[in-house]
Amino acid sequence: MRQGSLYTLMFHGIVSSKPDHFLYGPNTNCFVREKDFEKLIRYCSKKYRVLKLKDLASYLNGTATEDGVLITFDDGLQSLYTLGLPILKKYNATATVFITSDWTNKGIQPAVFSLEYLLYHHLPATVNIYSDGFIYEKRVDTKENISPSIDAIWAKLFENKISPLSLTDQQITINSKPLNLFEAEPGGGYWKPVSWEILQQAVKEGTIEIGAHGKTHTPFAWLSKEQLENELNENKEVIEKKLQANVTSCSFPHGSYDANTLSILPEYFTYGFANKMVSTQNKIEKLNITRYNVPFQRPNNIPLLIGYPFLGKVLRKFGSVTGLF
Repeated sequence: MRQGSLYTLMFHGIVSSKPDHFLYGPNTNCFVREKDFEKLIRYCSKKYRVLKLKDLASYLNGTATEDGVLITFDDGLQSLYTLGLPILKKYNATATVFITSDWTNKGIQPAVFSLEYLLYHHLPATVNIYSDGFIYEKRVDTKENISPSIDAIWAKLFENKISPLSLTDQQITINSKPLNLFEAEPGGGYWKPVSWEILQQAVKEGTIEIGAHGKTHTPFAWLSKEQLENELNENKEVIEKKLQANVTSCSFPHGSYDANTLSILPEYFTYGFANKMVSTQNKIEKLNITRYNVPFQRPNNIPLLIGYPFLGKVLRKFGSVTGLF
């Protein structure tokens, strides 16, 4: 009897159409159009078994006999509720949503994600970042410079092990003006998290299952053993208390993990999810389950990758499939 294959899809947010200011590469890799999301969910629900976390055991022990797709969302953004849940319900599909508890507690878009929108409307600009003695300045003169400039800012932050999501709207300035003094992005921004109340209702309805995504979204590989234990434990405790749900899975923020992560993770979770793009996963490692990132530019590649795994290497070789951080 043929053993079933496991395919895991990774989404972040959904948009009705591409916003004008979406020039930064990772944004277009993190969001998918509503119509494309529905197309993919319809395809998966017709051709494969749409899985829940409890189904993973049979794929790990080799007893699964049909191909399955696990749908996952990192961060738990507002668009999951406004655009994603109706589609999931329509096709009787369940998604696993990985939550960063501090982000959801604050209920606002992290300041660093406001940069793209504000730069788009306030050029030319000089961006300054301030964090505990760290100072970085970047000049942005044209819209064509926005994406490479934000790339440079993120790279500099990572080089100095400063978590971008930790920055407040007073630690980032545009033309010497803190971000909190600018006009708010409409709707609170595309990276605004969904509320605990909405998550709780969706869990009760069975439309979503909940996983952890770190307390602060700090890359796990940066943390000491004690720091990581606190990051995992507090994240798990807050989610379980808020949603009255057992949390057994964790997605690594920015896809970052190391040997320390994999040794500590089993104390808190059964499954760990990475952000790696793979053509297929012959041996599933339950603490490092790989996922297909569904990019904004080419979502129609996903059925090809699932149906014909060998194409993954070819598509990536020619830049047709891109990953996330």
